[in-house]
Amino acid sequence: MSGKRKRVGLFDELRCQLTDGLMDRYRQMAYNVFVWDGMPCPRRYPETMLFSEGMATVFVPEGTDTPVVARVATESINRNWYGEPVKWRAVPVAGNLFSEQVLTPENAVLMRNSDTYTPTEPYVRTLVEQLVNTELTTRMNMNAQKMPFYFMSEDGNKALQNKNDFMDLMECNPVFIKTDLGSEFQVFVSNAPMICRDLMDAYNEYDSRILEYIGVRNLPVEKKERMLVDEVNVNMEELDLGVRGRLEQRRIACDAMADVLDMDVSVELRLDSYRETVPTGDTESGEEEDE
Repeated sequence: MSGKRKRVGLFDELRCQLTDGLMDRYRQMAYNVFVWDGMPCPRRYPETMLFSEGMATVFVPEGTDTPVVARVATESINRNWYGEPVKWRAVPVAGNLFSEQVLTPENAVLMRNSDTYTPTEPYVRTLVEQLVNTELTTRMNMNAQKMPFYFMSEDGNKALQNKNDFMDLMECNPVFIKTDLGSEFQVFVSNAPMICRDLMDAYNEYDSRILEYIGVRNLPVEKKERMLVDEVNVNMEELDLGVRGRLEQRRIACDAMADVLDMDVSVELRLDSYRETVPTGDTESGEEEDE
C-alpha cells in the first residue's frame, strides 16, 4: 500500500504545483493592470485585497493620524435599502481580530473591485483548474504514445503490483515478471490517438479567457487568423467594458478618499499591459488587403 500512497501523493503534488504556479502567474498580472499613486501602503496591497476579496477599506485608525488600507470584515457589514454598505469593520493587516472601530461612509472609504463587489480570484481559479486538467491530460496523452500498453490480470490480489509494473513501464524502467502470460497476465496496446494539438488549443483558449477577465488584452494567433476585424473589435470592446468598469470603481474610491480623508490618490491603467492587438487586415485569413 505504501507504493500506492506514494504515487497518488506525487500526482497530487504535481497538480498542486501546477495550480500554485499558474495562480501566481495570473495574480502577478492582475496586480499590475492598475497603477496606484498616493496610497499609504505598498503598491500591490490594494490590488491584493480587491483580487481575492472584491473589496477593501481605507480609514484612519483611532488614536492615529495615518490612513491605512485593510481588509473588510464582510460578516459585519450593515447595508441600506439598496444593498449599499453603511457600516462595517476592518480586519487589521497583522492579525485576525476585527477592529472595534465602526466605519461608515463619513469616516472611511470602501473600495470595490467591481459594481458587485465580486473578487477576481474565484473565476480565475476555476479556469486555472481547467488549465491544470488540460496540462495533465496532455501529459497522459504523451505517455500513451511513449508507452501505449495496459495490462489485464485474472488475479485481483496482484492488481496493485500489476499497476506498479505498468507505472514502471510508463517511466521506461525495466520490469521483471514471473508469471504465466497466457492465463494470468496479459499486455494490450492502447492505440490512444495523438490529441496533444487539440489539448494545446484548449489550453490556449483557457489562458486567453483568464487574461481577458483580469484585463490583459490578448488574442491567440490561431483565433485572430480566423476572425474578421469587426469581430476582433467586438472582442476588445467587451474587454474594455470589463476593465474600464473596474477602473471606474477605483476612481470613485479615489474621489471618496479625497473628500472623506483628504488624501490625494490616483489610479490608472498600466498601458504596457493594455496594448492594442487588433490586426490591420479585414479578411478571414487575417492578411492585409492590397490598396
